[in-house]
Amino acid sequence: MLGPFWLTITTAAFLAGLGPIYSLLFDLEMADYLPYLASGLIVWNFMVASVNESCSAFIAAGPLMKQVRMPRMIPVLHVVARNAIIFAHSIPLYFVVHIVFERPWHWGMLWALPGFLLLCVILINIAIIFAVISVRYRDFIQIVASVMQVGFFITPIIWQPGHRPALQVVSDVNPLAAAIMIVRGPLLNVPVSNAHLAWALGGFAISTVLAFALFARYRQRIIYWV
Repeated sequence: MLGPFWLTITTAAFLAGLGPIYSLLFDLEMADYLPYLASGLIVWNFMVASVNESCSAFIAAGPLMKQVRMPRMIPVLHVVARNAIIFAHSIPLYFVVHIVFERPWHWGMLWALPGFLLLCVILINIAIIFAVISVRYRDFIQIVASVMQVGFFITPIIWQPGHRPALQVVSDVNPLAAAIMIVRGPLLNVPVSNAHLAWALGGFAISTVLAFALFARYRQRIIYWV
């Protein structure tokens, strides 16, 4: 009956259960930490679901692709679009936290929208690359899943990079942190660092070139690999 709202409830339970615990562990005020955790976790869930599911996009659509003539991009776009809809179900949780802790509203929060659109384009490019590689080399799916699991712990989602200089360095060189920050930063009224902005724009440019080149070269072979 609840459909995708089950994912929203799961995220809400995670925030309500672990938010107070981690705020005590890190000795942070709940009013500052919980919005930070909520914004990072919601964006991360969108990213990891899009990346992991994209690896199986062509494989899952294989039977349909063999029977119906359809653009090869449709399965990939379907994955990102579905997770964007789930993101739309979850992002209100952040605004609930924002209201509960009476955080100030500001016009800069609107920059989260172009940041989210940029993130969607990057994810589409990555989804194309991973979908093509995974349909040819099926073990790649497990590699991506393992890397994303490790990525959760080395990305500032639960922890904050400002506590230790070493953590700040890890955040600055982490492209996953940059992808989260272009959406999280405007929501929290925190400026996006030059390092994160460079990662985001560089990731957009490089992923676009790689996705176009890989898809153009192997588009006709995908049907034989599924």
